[in-house]
Amino acid sequence: MLILVAASLVFITGSVMALKGGADPQNPGEIYVAGQGLYYHTFVAQDPLPYNGHNGHSFQRLYFVDGQATTDFGPGDPGYKGGRWWVDLNDDNVMDPEGTDHYNLCPLIGPGYE
Repeated sequence: MLILVAASLVFITGSVMALKGGADPQNPGEIYVAGQGLYYHTFVAQDPLPYNGHNGHSFQRLYFVDGQATTDFGPGDPGYKGGRWWVDLNDDNVMDPEGTDHYNLCPLIGPGYE
């Protein structure tokens, strides 16, 4: 289990580092919103973001499909949390404290594009 969490953390850290290109306006990061079929530019505003015992109402799940940061909801959708992301590192579908899961802030910048 520890190896799985460590491997997941390395993958997520690498994926978030790829999004950190978004700090450069000439090379923004990108998140795919599956529910809209659109990509959005993004940047890392804060990583990591503290969990502080939230019960799921403050973070939205971000997952990776073939290395592409993906989520189900984007701007204008119910369920969009303004770019406050939760990555379920231990795949238990429960928001666990940081170290077990990962939290960050990467706002989506519209308009979305195909």
